[in-house]
Amino acid sequence: MSSIDAFKKPTGIIRSLSQSVAQKRTTLRDLCDEDKERVSRLVKQVGTLTEERDSLVAQCETLKKEKDDATRRLLDDNKAISDDFESFFYLDYILMCQY
Repeated sequence: MSSIDAFKKPTGIIRSLSQSVAQKRTTLRDLCDEDKERVSRLVKQVGTLTEERDSLVAQCETLKKEKDDATRRLLDDNKAISDDFESFFYLDYILMCQY
């Protein structure tokens, strides 16, 4: 057996330890008071961060909509300006042809 193969397979001690850990179910009741307080703080923090994330997502969606609307208005304005220039140059061309 090569040295690499030795790392691939768990030894008997590790195998029996992982099986005993898998068989035992740990609950919040098994934790000490300090750990229970930590879990409580973490759960509250997750709730707070979730609310903040939702608020930021809503703000981003609003900003994206505003940006898209502004872009659409600018494109419409550019099209109108372009059409005006085309009309002006066409009219100028017609006037030049008459003389």
